[in-house]
Amino acid sequence: MITIYRMALGKKYGGEEGGGPRSKGMFREIGYLLGTFNIADFIPWLGWVNYVNRLEKRMEKTSVEIDFSLDIVIQEHRNGHRKKNYHDNDAGTDLVDSLLQIEKDRTSGIPIWNDNIKAIILDMFGTGTDSTSILLEWTMAEILKHPEVMKEVQEEVRGVTRGKANITEVNIKQMHYLNAVIKETLRLHHSLSLLIPR
Repeated sequence: MITIYRMALGKKYGGEEGGGPRSKGMFREIGYLLGTFNIADFIPWLGWVNYVNRLEKRMEKTSVEIDFSLDIVIQEHRNGHRKKNYHDNDAGTDLVDSLLQIEKDRTSGIPIWNDNIKAIILDMFGTGTDSTSILLEWTMAEILKHPEVMKEVQEEVRGVTRGKANITEVNIKQMHYLNAVIKETLRLHHSLSLLIPR
């Protein structure tokens, strides 16, 4: 989630820069609402139950909060919070910067507005976090079924990270056994997007 937040919005998740507890609370609420059983999805005429159990009110409140937060992010990007040129390779442009550049250029032939930008950002969060969390769940399930594999992974991770305060991408590339475990998990439990070409 941290990486996706940074890539899409150009801010760290949490802390002063990323909105702190408010951002965390909002994402926690989104996760809860996505996982909650919504009876109206299965039996539409029982949709009134969502008003009784206050689910509808929570969904409306969260929707308004997401909309407000994304408006702030887009406005910050429009005001040039980084004060760097879009075409500067070292500017560290994020998804919002790229979408605003497309909106500004109007060369793609597809008009893009604030609502489009918000929808694309939300899609990025949905697809970026859901597939990753499913992969992690399957990896943990497979490792728990094979204790010898879990022991090997633990030894490798401890060996590579011994004495290091921060783990970098270079360290992760050194974890060959862990990478093999993840690839094997993807082979056994591929996501839906990988299923279509097969």
